[in-house]
Amino acid sequence: MAKSTKKKHWIKSEWSMAIIGALFSLIFTIIYDYFKSNPFLSTIGKFFKFIYHSIIGFLTFDIKVWWILCFFIVLIIAICLINVFQKNDTTIKEELPKFIEYKEDWIKGYDFKWNWYKNNGQWTLGHITVKCPKCQTPMNPNYAQYYRCPRCNHEPENQIMMNDIRSIIIDNSNRMVES
Repeated sequence: MAKSTKKKHWIKSEWSMAIIGALFSLIFTIIYDYFKSNPFLSTIGKFFKFIYHSIIGFLTFDIKVWWILCFFIVLIIAICLINVFQKNDTTIKEELPKFIEYKEDWIKGYDFKWNWYKNNGQWTLGHITVKCPKCQTPMNPNYAQYYRCPRCNHEPENQIMMNDIRSIIIDNSNRMVES
């Protein structure tokens, strides 16, 4: 995906919006203090005092020991419940068959790749591609199902019969399940 070469206008950037917002807040505070006949920036000073007193109040709050014990008991119970539900989720997940990892093979002198998908509860062999043995480019069949490499024009000496390849792949995957 190509990046856009169009630059954002500086006024639309997140940083400039934040800075402009802070400057407007400062300007409106100065105007507010002026009209209310308050000392210069006293509203900002009150705000910082409020923050400071809130932090000090939180840090010096009287905590009972039984509150801490209750907190840890609830925390331990919550962790245990989360672990139980996670174990149940993993046991519900379906085990994938061995042959799902079998997605490529060298068959009759060519490199084949394919995928598997589940259809109505049954695993089905998906799209099969064959790669050129000379340049590894995917080869596509023409209207007569003859394969030719679009890059180097290599054509197989023997026609690739996709039904035979499909049968070999399914047989190999069945052998994997049996072993």
